[in-house]
Amino acid sequence: MPSLTHDQRRTLAWAGVFTAGCLLITLPYLIAGPGFFLDDWRNLARLDTVGWMRSGEASRFASRPGAWGVEMALYPTLRDHARAWVVVMALINAATCTALFLLARRFTSEALAAAVVVVWIVLPNHSSLRLFANTTPMVVGLGLLAAGLLVADRGRLIWGAVAVSLGGMCLEAFLVPGLVGVVLVHLVRKVGTRREARIAVAIIVATGLLMSIHPTYRPTELSGTPLPALRGQFTSGLTPNATLATVLAIVAVVGTVAAAVAWWRGDREVGEGPWLVAAGFAVVILG
Repeated sequence: MPSLTHDQRRTLAWAGVFTAGCLLITLPYLIAGPGFFLDDWRNLARLDTVGWMRSGEASRFASRPGAWGVEMALYPTLRDHARAWVVVMALINAATCTALFLLARRFTSEALAAAVVVVWIVLPNHSSLRLFANTTPMVVGLGLLAAGLLVADRGRLIWGAVAVSLGGMCLEAFLVPGLVGVVLVHLVRKVGTRREARIAVAIIVATGLLMSIHPTYRPTELSGTPLPALRGQFTSGLTPNATLATVLAIVAVVGTVAAAVAWWRGDREVGEGPWLVAAGFAVVILG
């Protein structure tokens, strides 16, 4: 059996760190005794009343087939064992973190890539509701998005597009950043032939068109201003404390201005601070 390379050993070490962090952050929930939340009860009720084969809703299969598949695999297996759900969700989160780390490391230093993942673990996100089992497909989808872009950047555009599309089937919002990412990998990173790029784009676009036939949310349901989304990303979405939310808002504004000034002065190297801030805003807007 061939020995692992230095890079592979470091990747496994970081994966272990992320797994430990994801499990550690769940300890308060495990000790306190977790329960279930909102949609979880509906899914568990269907499991008990109509059986495993019909436990997933037909509308879910039509609108988010990937999410339906994840739920069909996990709910009948874990059922109402809340602590088992917390552990499994932590492990899925750890796998997603590893994929995100590997992707980020291709564009920035290993330390910065690890820092991005650690911040993502600690701050609120789709996997933060440790008791909300119904959010598991979103975490799986994010992992597939990161893995797809990683595979694409390594030279396999078509297989990367397939993974991105599978992630989009878990949450349709992942299709837009996935499509943009694949296109940029081809145009900027010079990966793949034009034919491969066209096929990759066609796969993602076709997935989006199929999912739009039975959308989870119709355009008429999506209204309002972007302010709630900004608050969710930078202030009140991170903490219920109003004072701390204000401090975070100030830090976000100061950091953004500082990055913009540095960018204007010519600090535009890929993987550095200003580039990461710009990439972060692009992800927020696209996703």
